[in-house]
Amino acid sequence: MAILYADGKVLIINIDIEDTGIYWDTELTSVVMLDWSPNDKFIVVSSSRGNIALYNTETSQSQLLETNDEYRSIEALSWSFDNRFLAFYALDKIIIWDVEKNELNNSLRVSSHFTPLWYHDS
Repeated sequence: MAILYADGKVLIINIDIEDTGIYWDTELTSVVMLDWSPNDKFIVVSSSRGNIALYNTETSQSQLLETNDEYRSIEALSWSFDNRFLAFYALDKIIIWDVEKNELNNSLRVSSHFTPLWYHDS
């Protein structure tokens, strides 16, 4: 289980054992969203300022994605089933981010609010 605090900290707890958990300081402020990757290897957190941080649960390493001001107001996040890509909706775009390369893969302009969801074969 992961608990997101508004100050940018995340408490990660293994509920199968009596564990006090570990804290991950995302170094972000005004955090608004948290999501696990399908393989449980990554936790992603986004801020209202358009910043995105990833935490590797296996190595305890974190990284900030190299996003820009264009991605402010992230409203939805979605992982691809193979854990390679992260899609998010910001303003009038759906952005597809390559997690392994830490770079933009594609972006699609949309006319209204969308929540990106991956089809299993995508």
